[in-house]
Amino acid sequence: MSYLMHNKARALIAMQEYEAALELLERALEIQERHLGVDHHVIAYTLRSYGILLRRMGQIDASRQVYERALAMIRAHFGPDHFGTAPILDALGYLEYQVGNYDRSRRLYERALAVRRNVFGPGHRALNPSLYPLACLAALNGERERALELLHEALECGYARSFIFEDPDFDSLRGDPEFEAILDEIRSRRGDSP
Repeated sequence: MSYLMHNKARALIAMQEYEAALELLERALEIQERHLGVDHHVIAYTLRSYGILLRRMGQIDASRQVYERALAMIRAHFGPDHFGTAPILDALGYLEYQVGNYDRSRRLYERALAVRRNVFGPGHRALNPSLYPLACLAALNGERERALELLHEALECGYARSFIFEDPDFDSLRGDPEFEAILDEIRSRRGDSP
């Protein structure tokens, strides 16, 4: 039952129906904690969705606390290098990015990327959720070479998402021949016209 509530809540979050999602996630967490115990690792995945919802609702501190709790649960049960830590680290990294804590965001994404590389190896699509934001942070910090290096690695991992074309994080790279070549490659993969 809690699994179905969690999945429905995720759909509601995507539709921006936050109050309904909040009610479902809180009920799902209550059921999971009652039946599994408050520290069971399965709860961490529901907590991640709960953290995402709280962040979208503007409850930054509460969201951060929820992510930290979820991360601690996964690490306690499986160790710091378990793949389950990567999505939570990415979510926490995004939260810190949104509030302008770029150094902490970078550290979180770098840790997530290290976990992903350890699990999947080089060239795997699963690296992109950490590679792309690290490229954004590098560009924002004026680290042109690092940003381009990360974007090239993302391309090697199959990156072809369209929001790179409008992402303001890359404004400092617009017009740079190497960055424009990356955009052309993404257009080509997507079948878009320049």
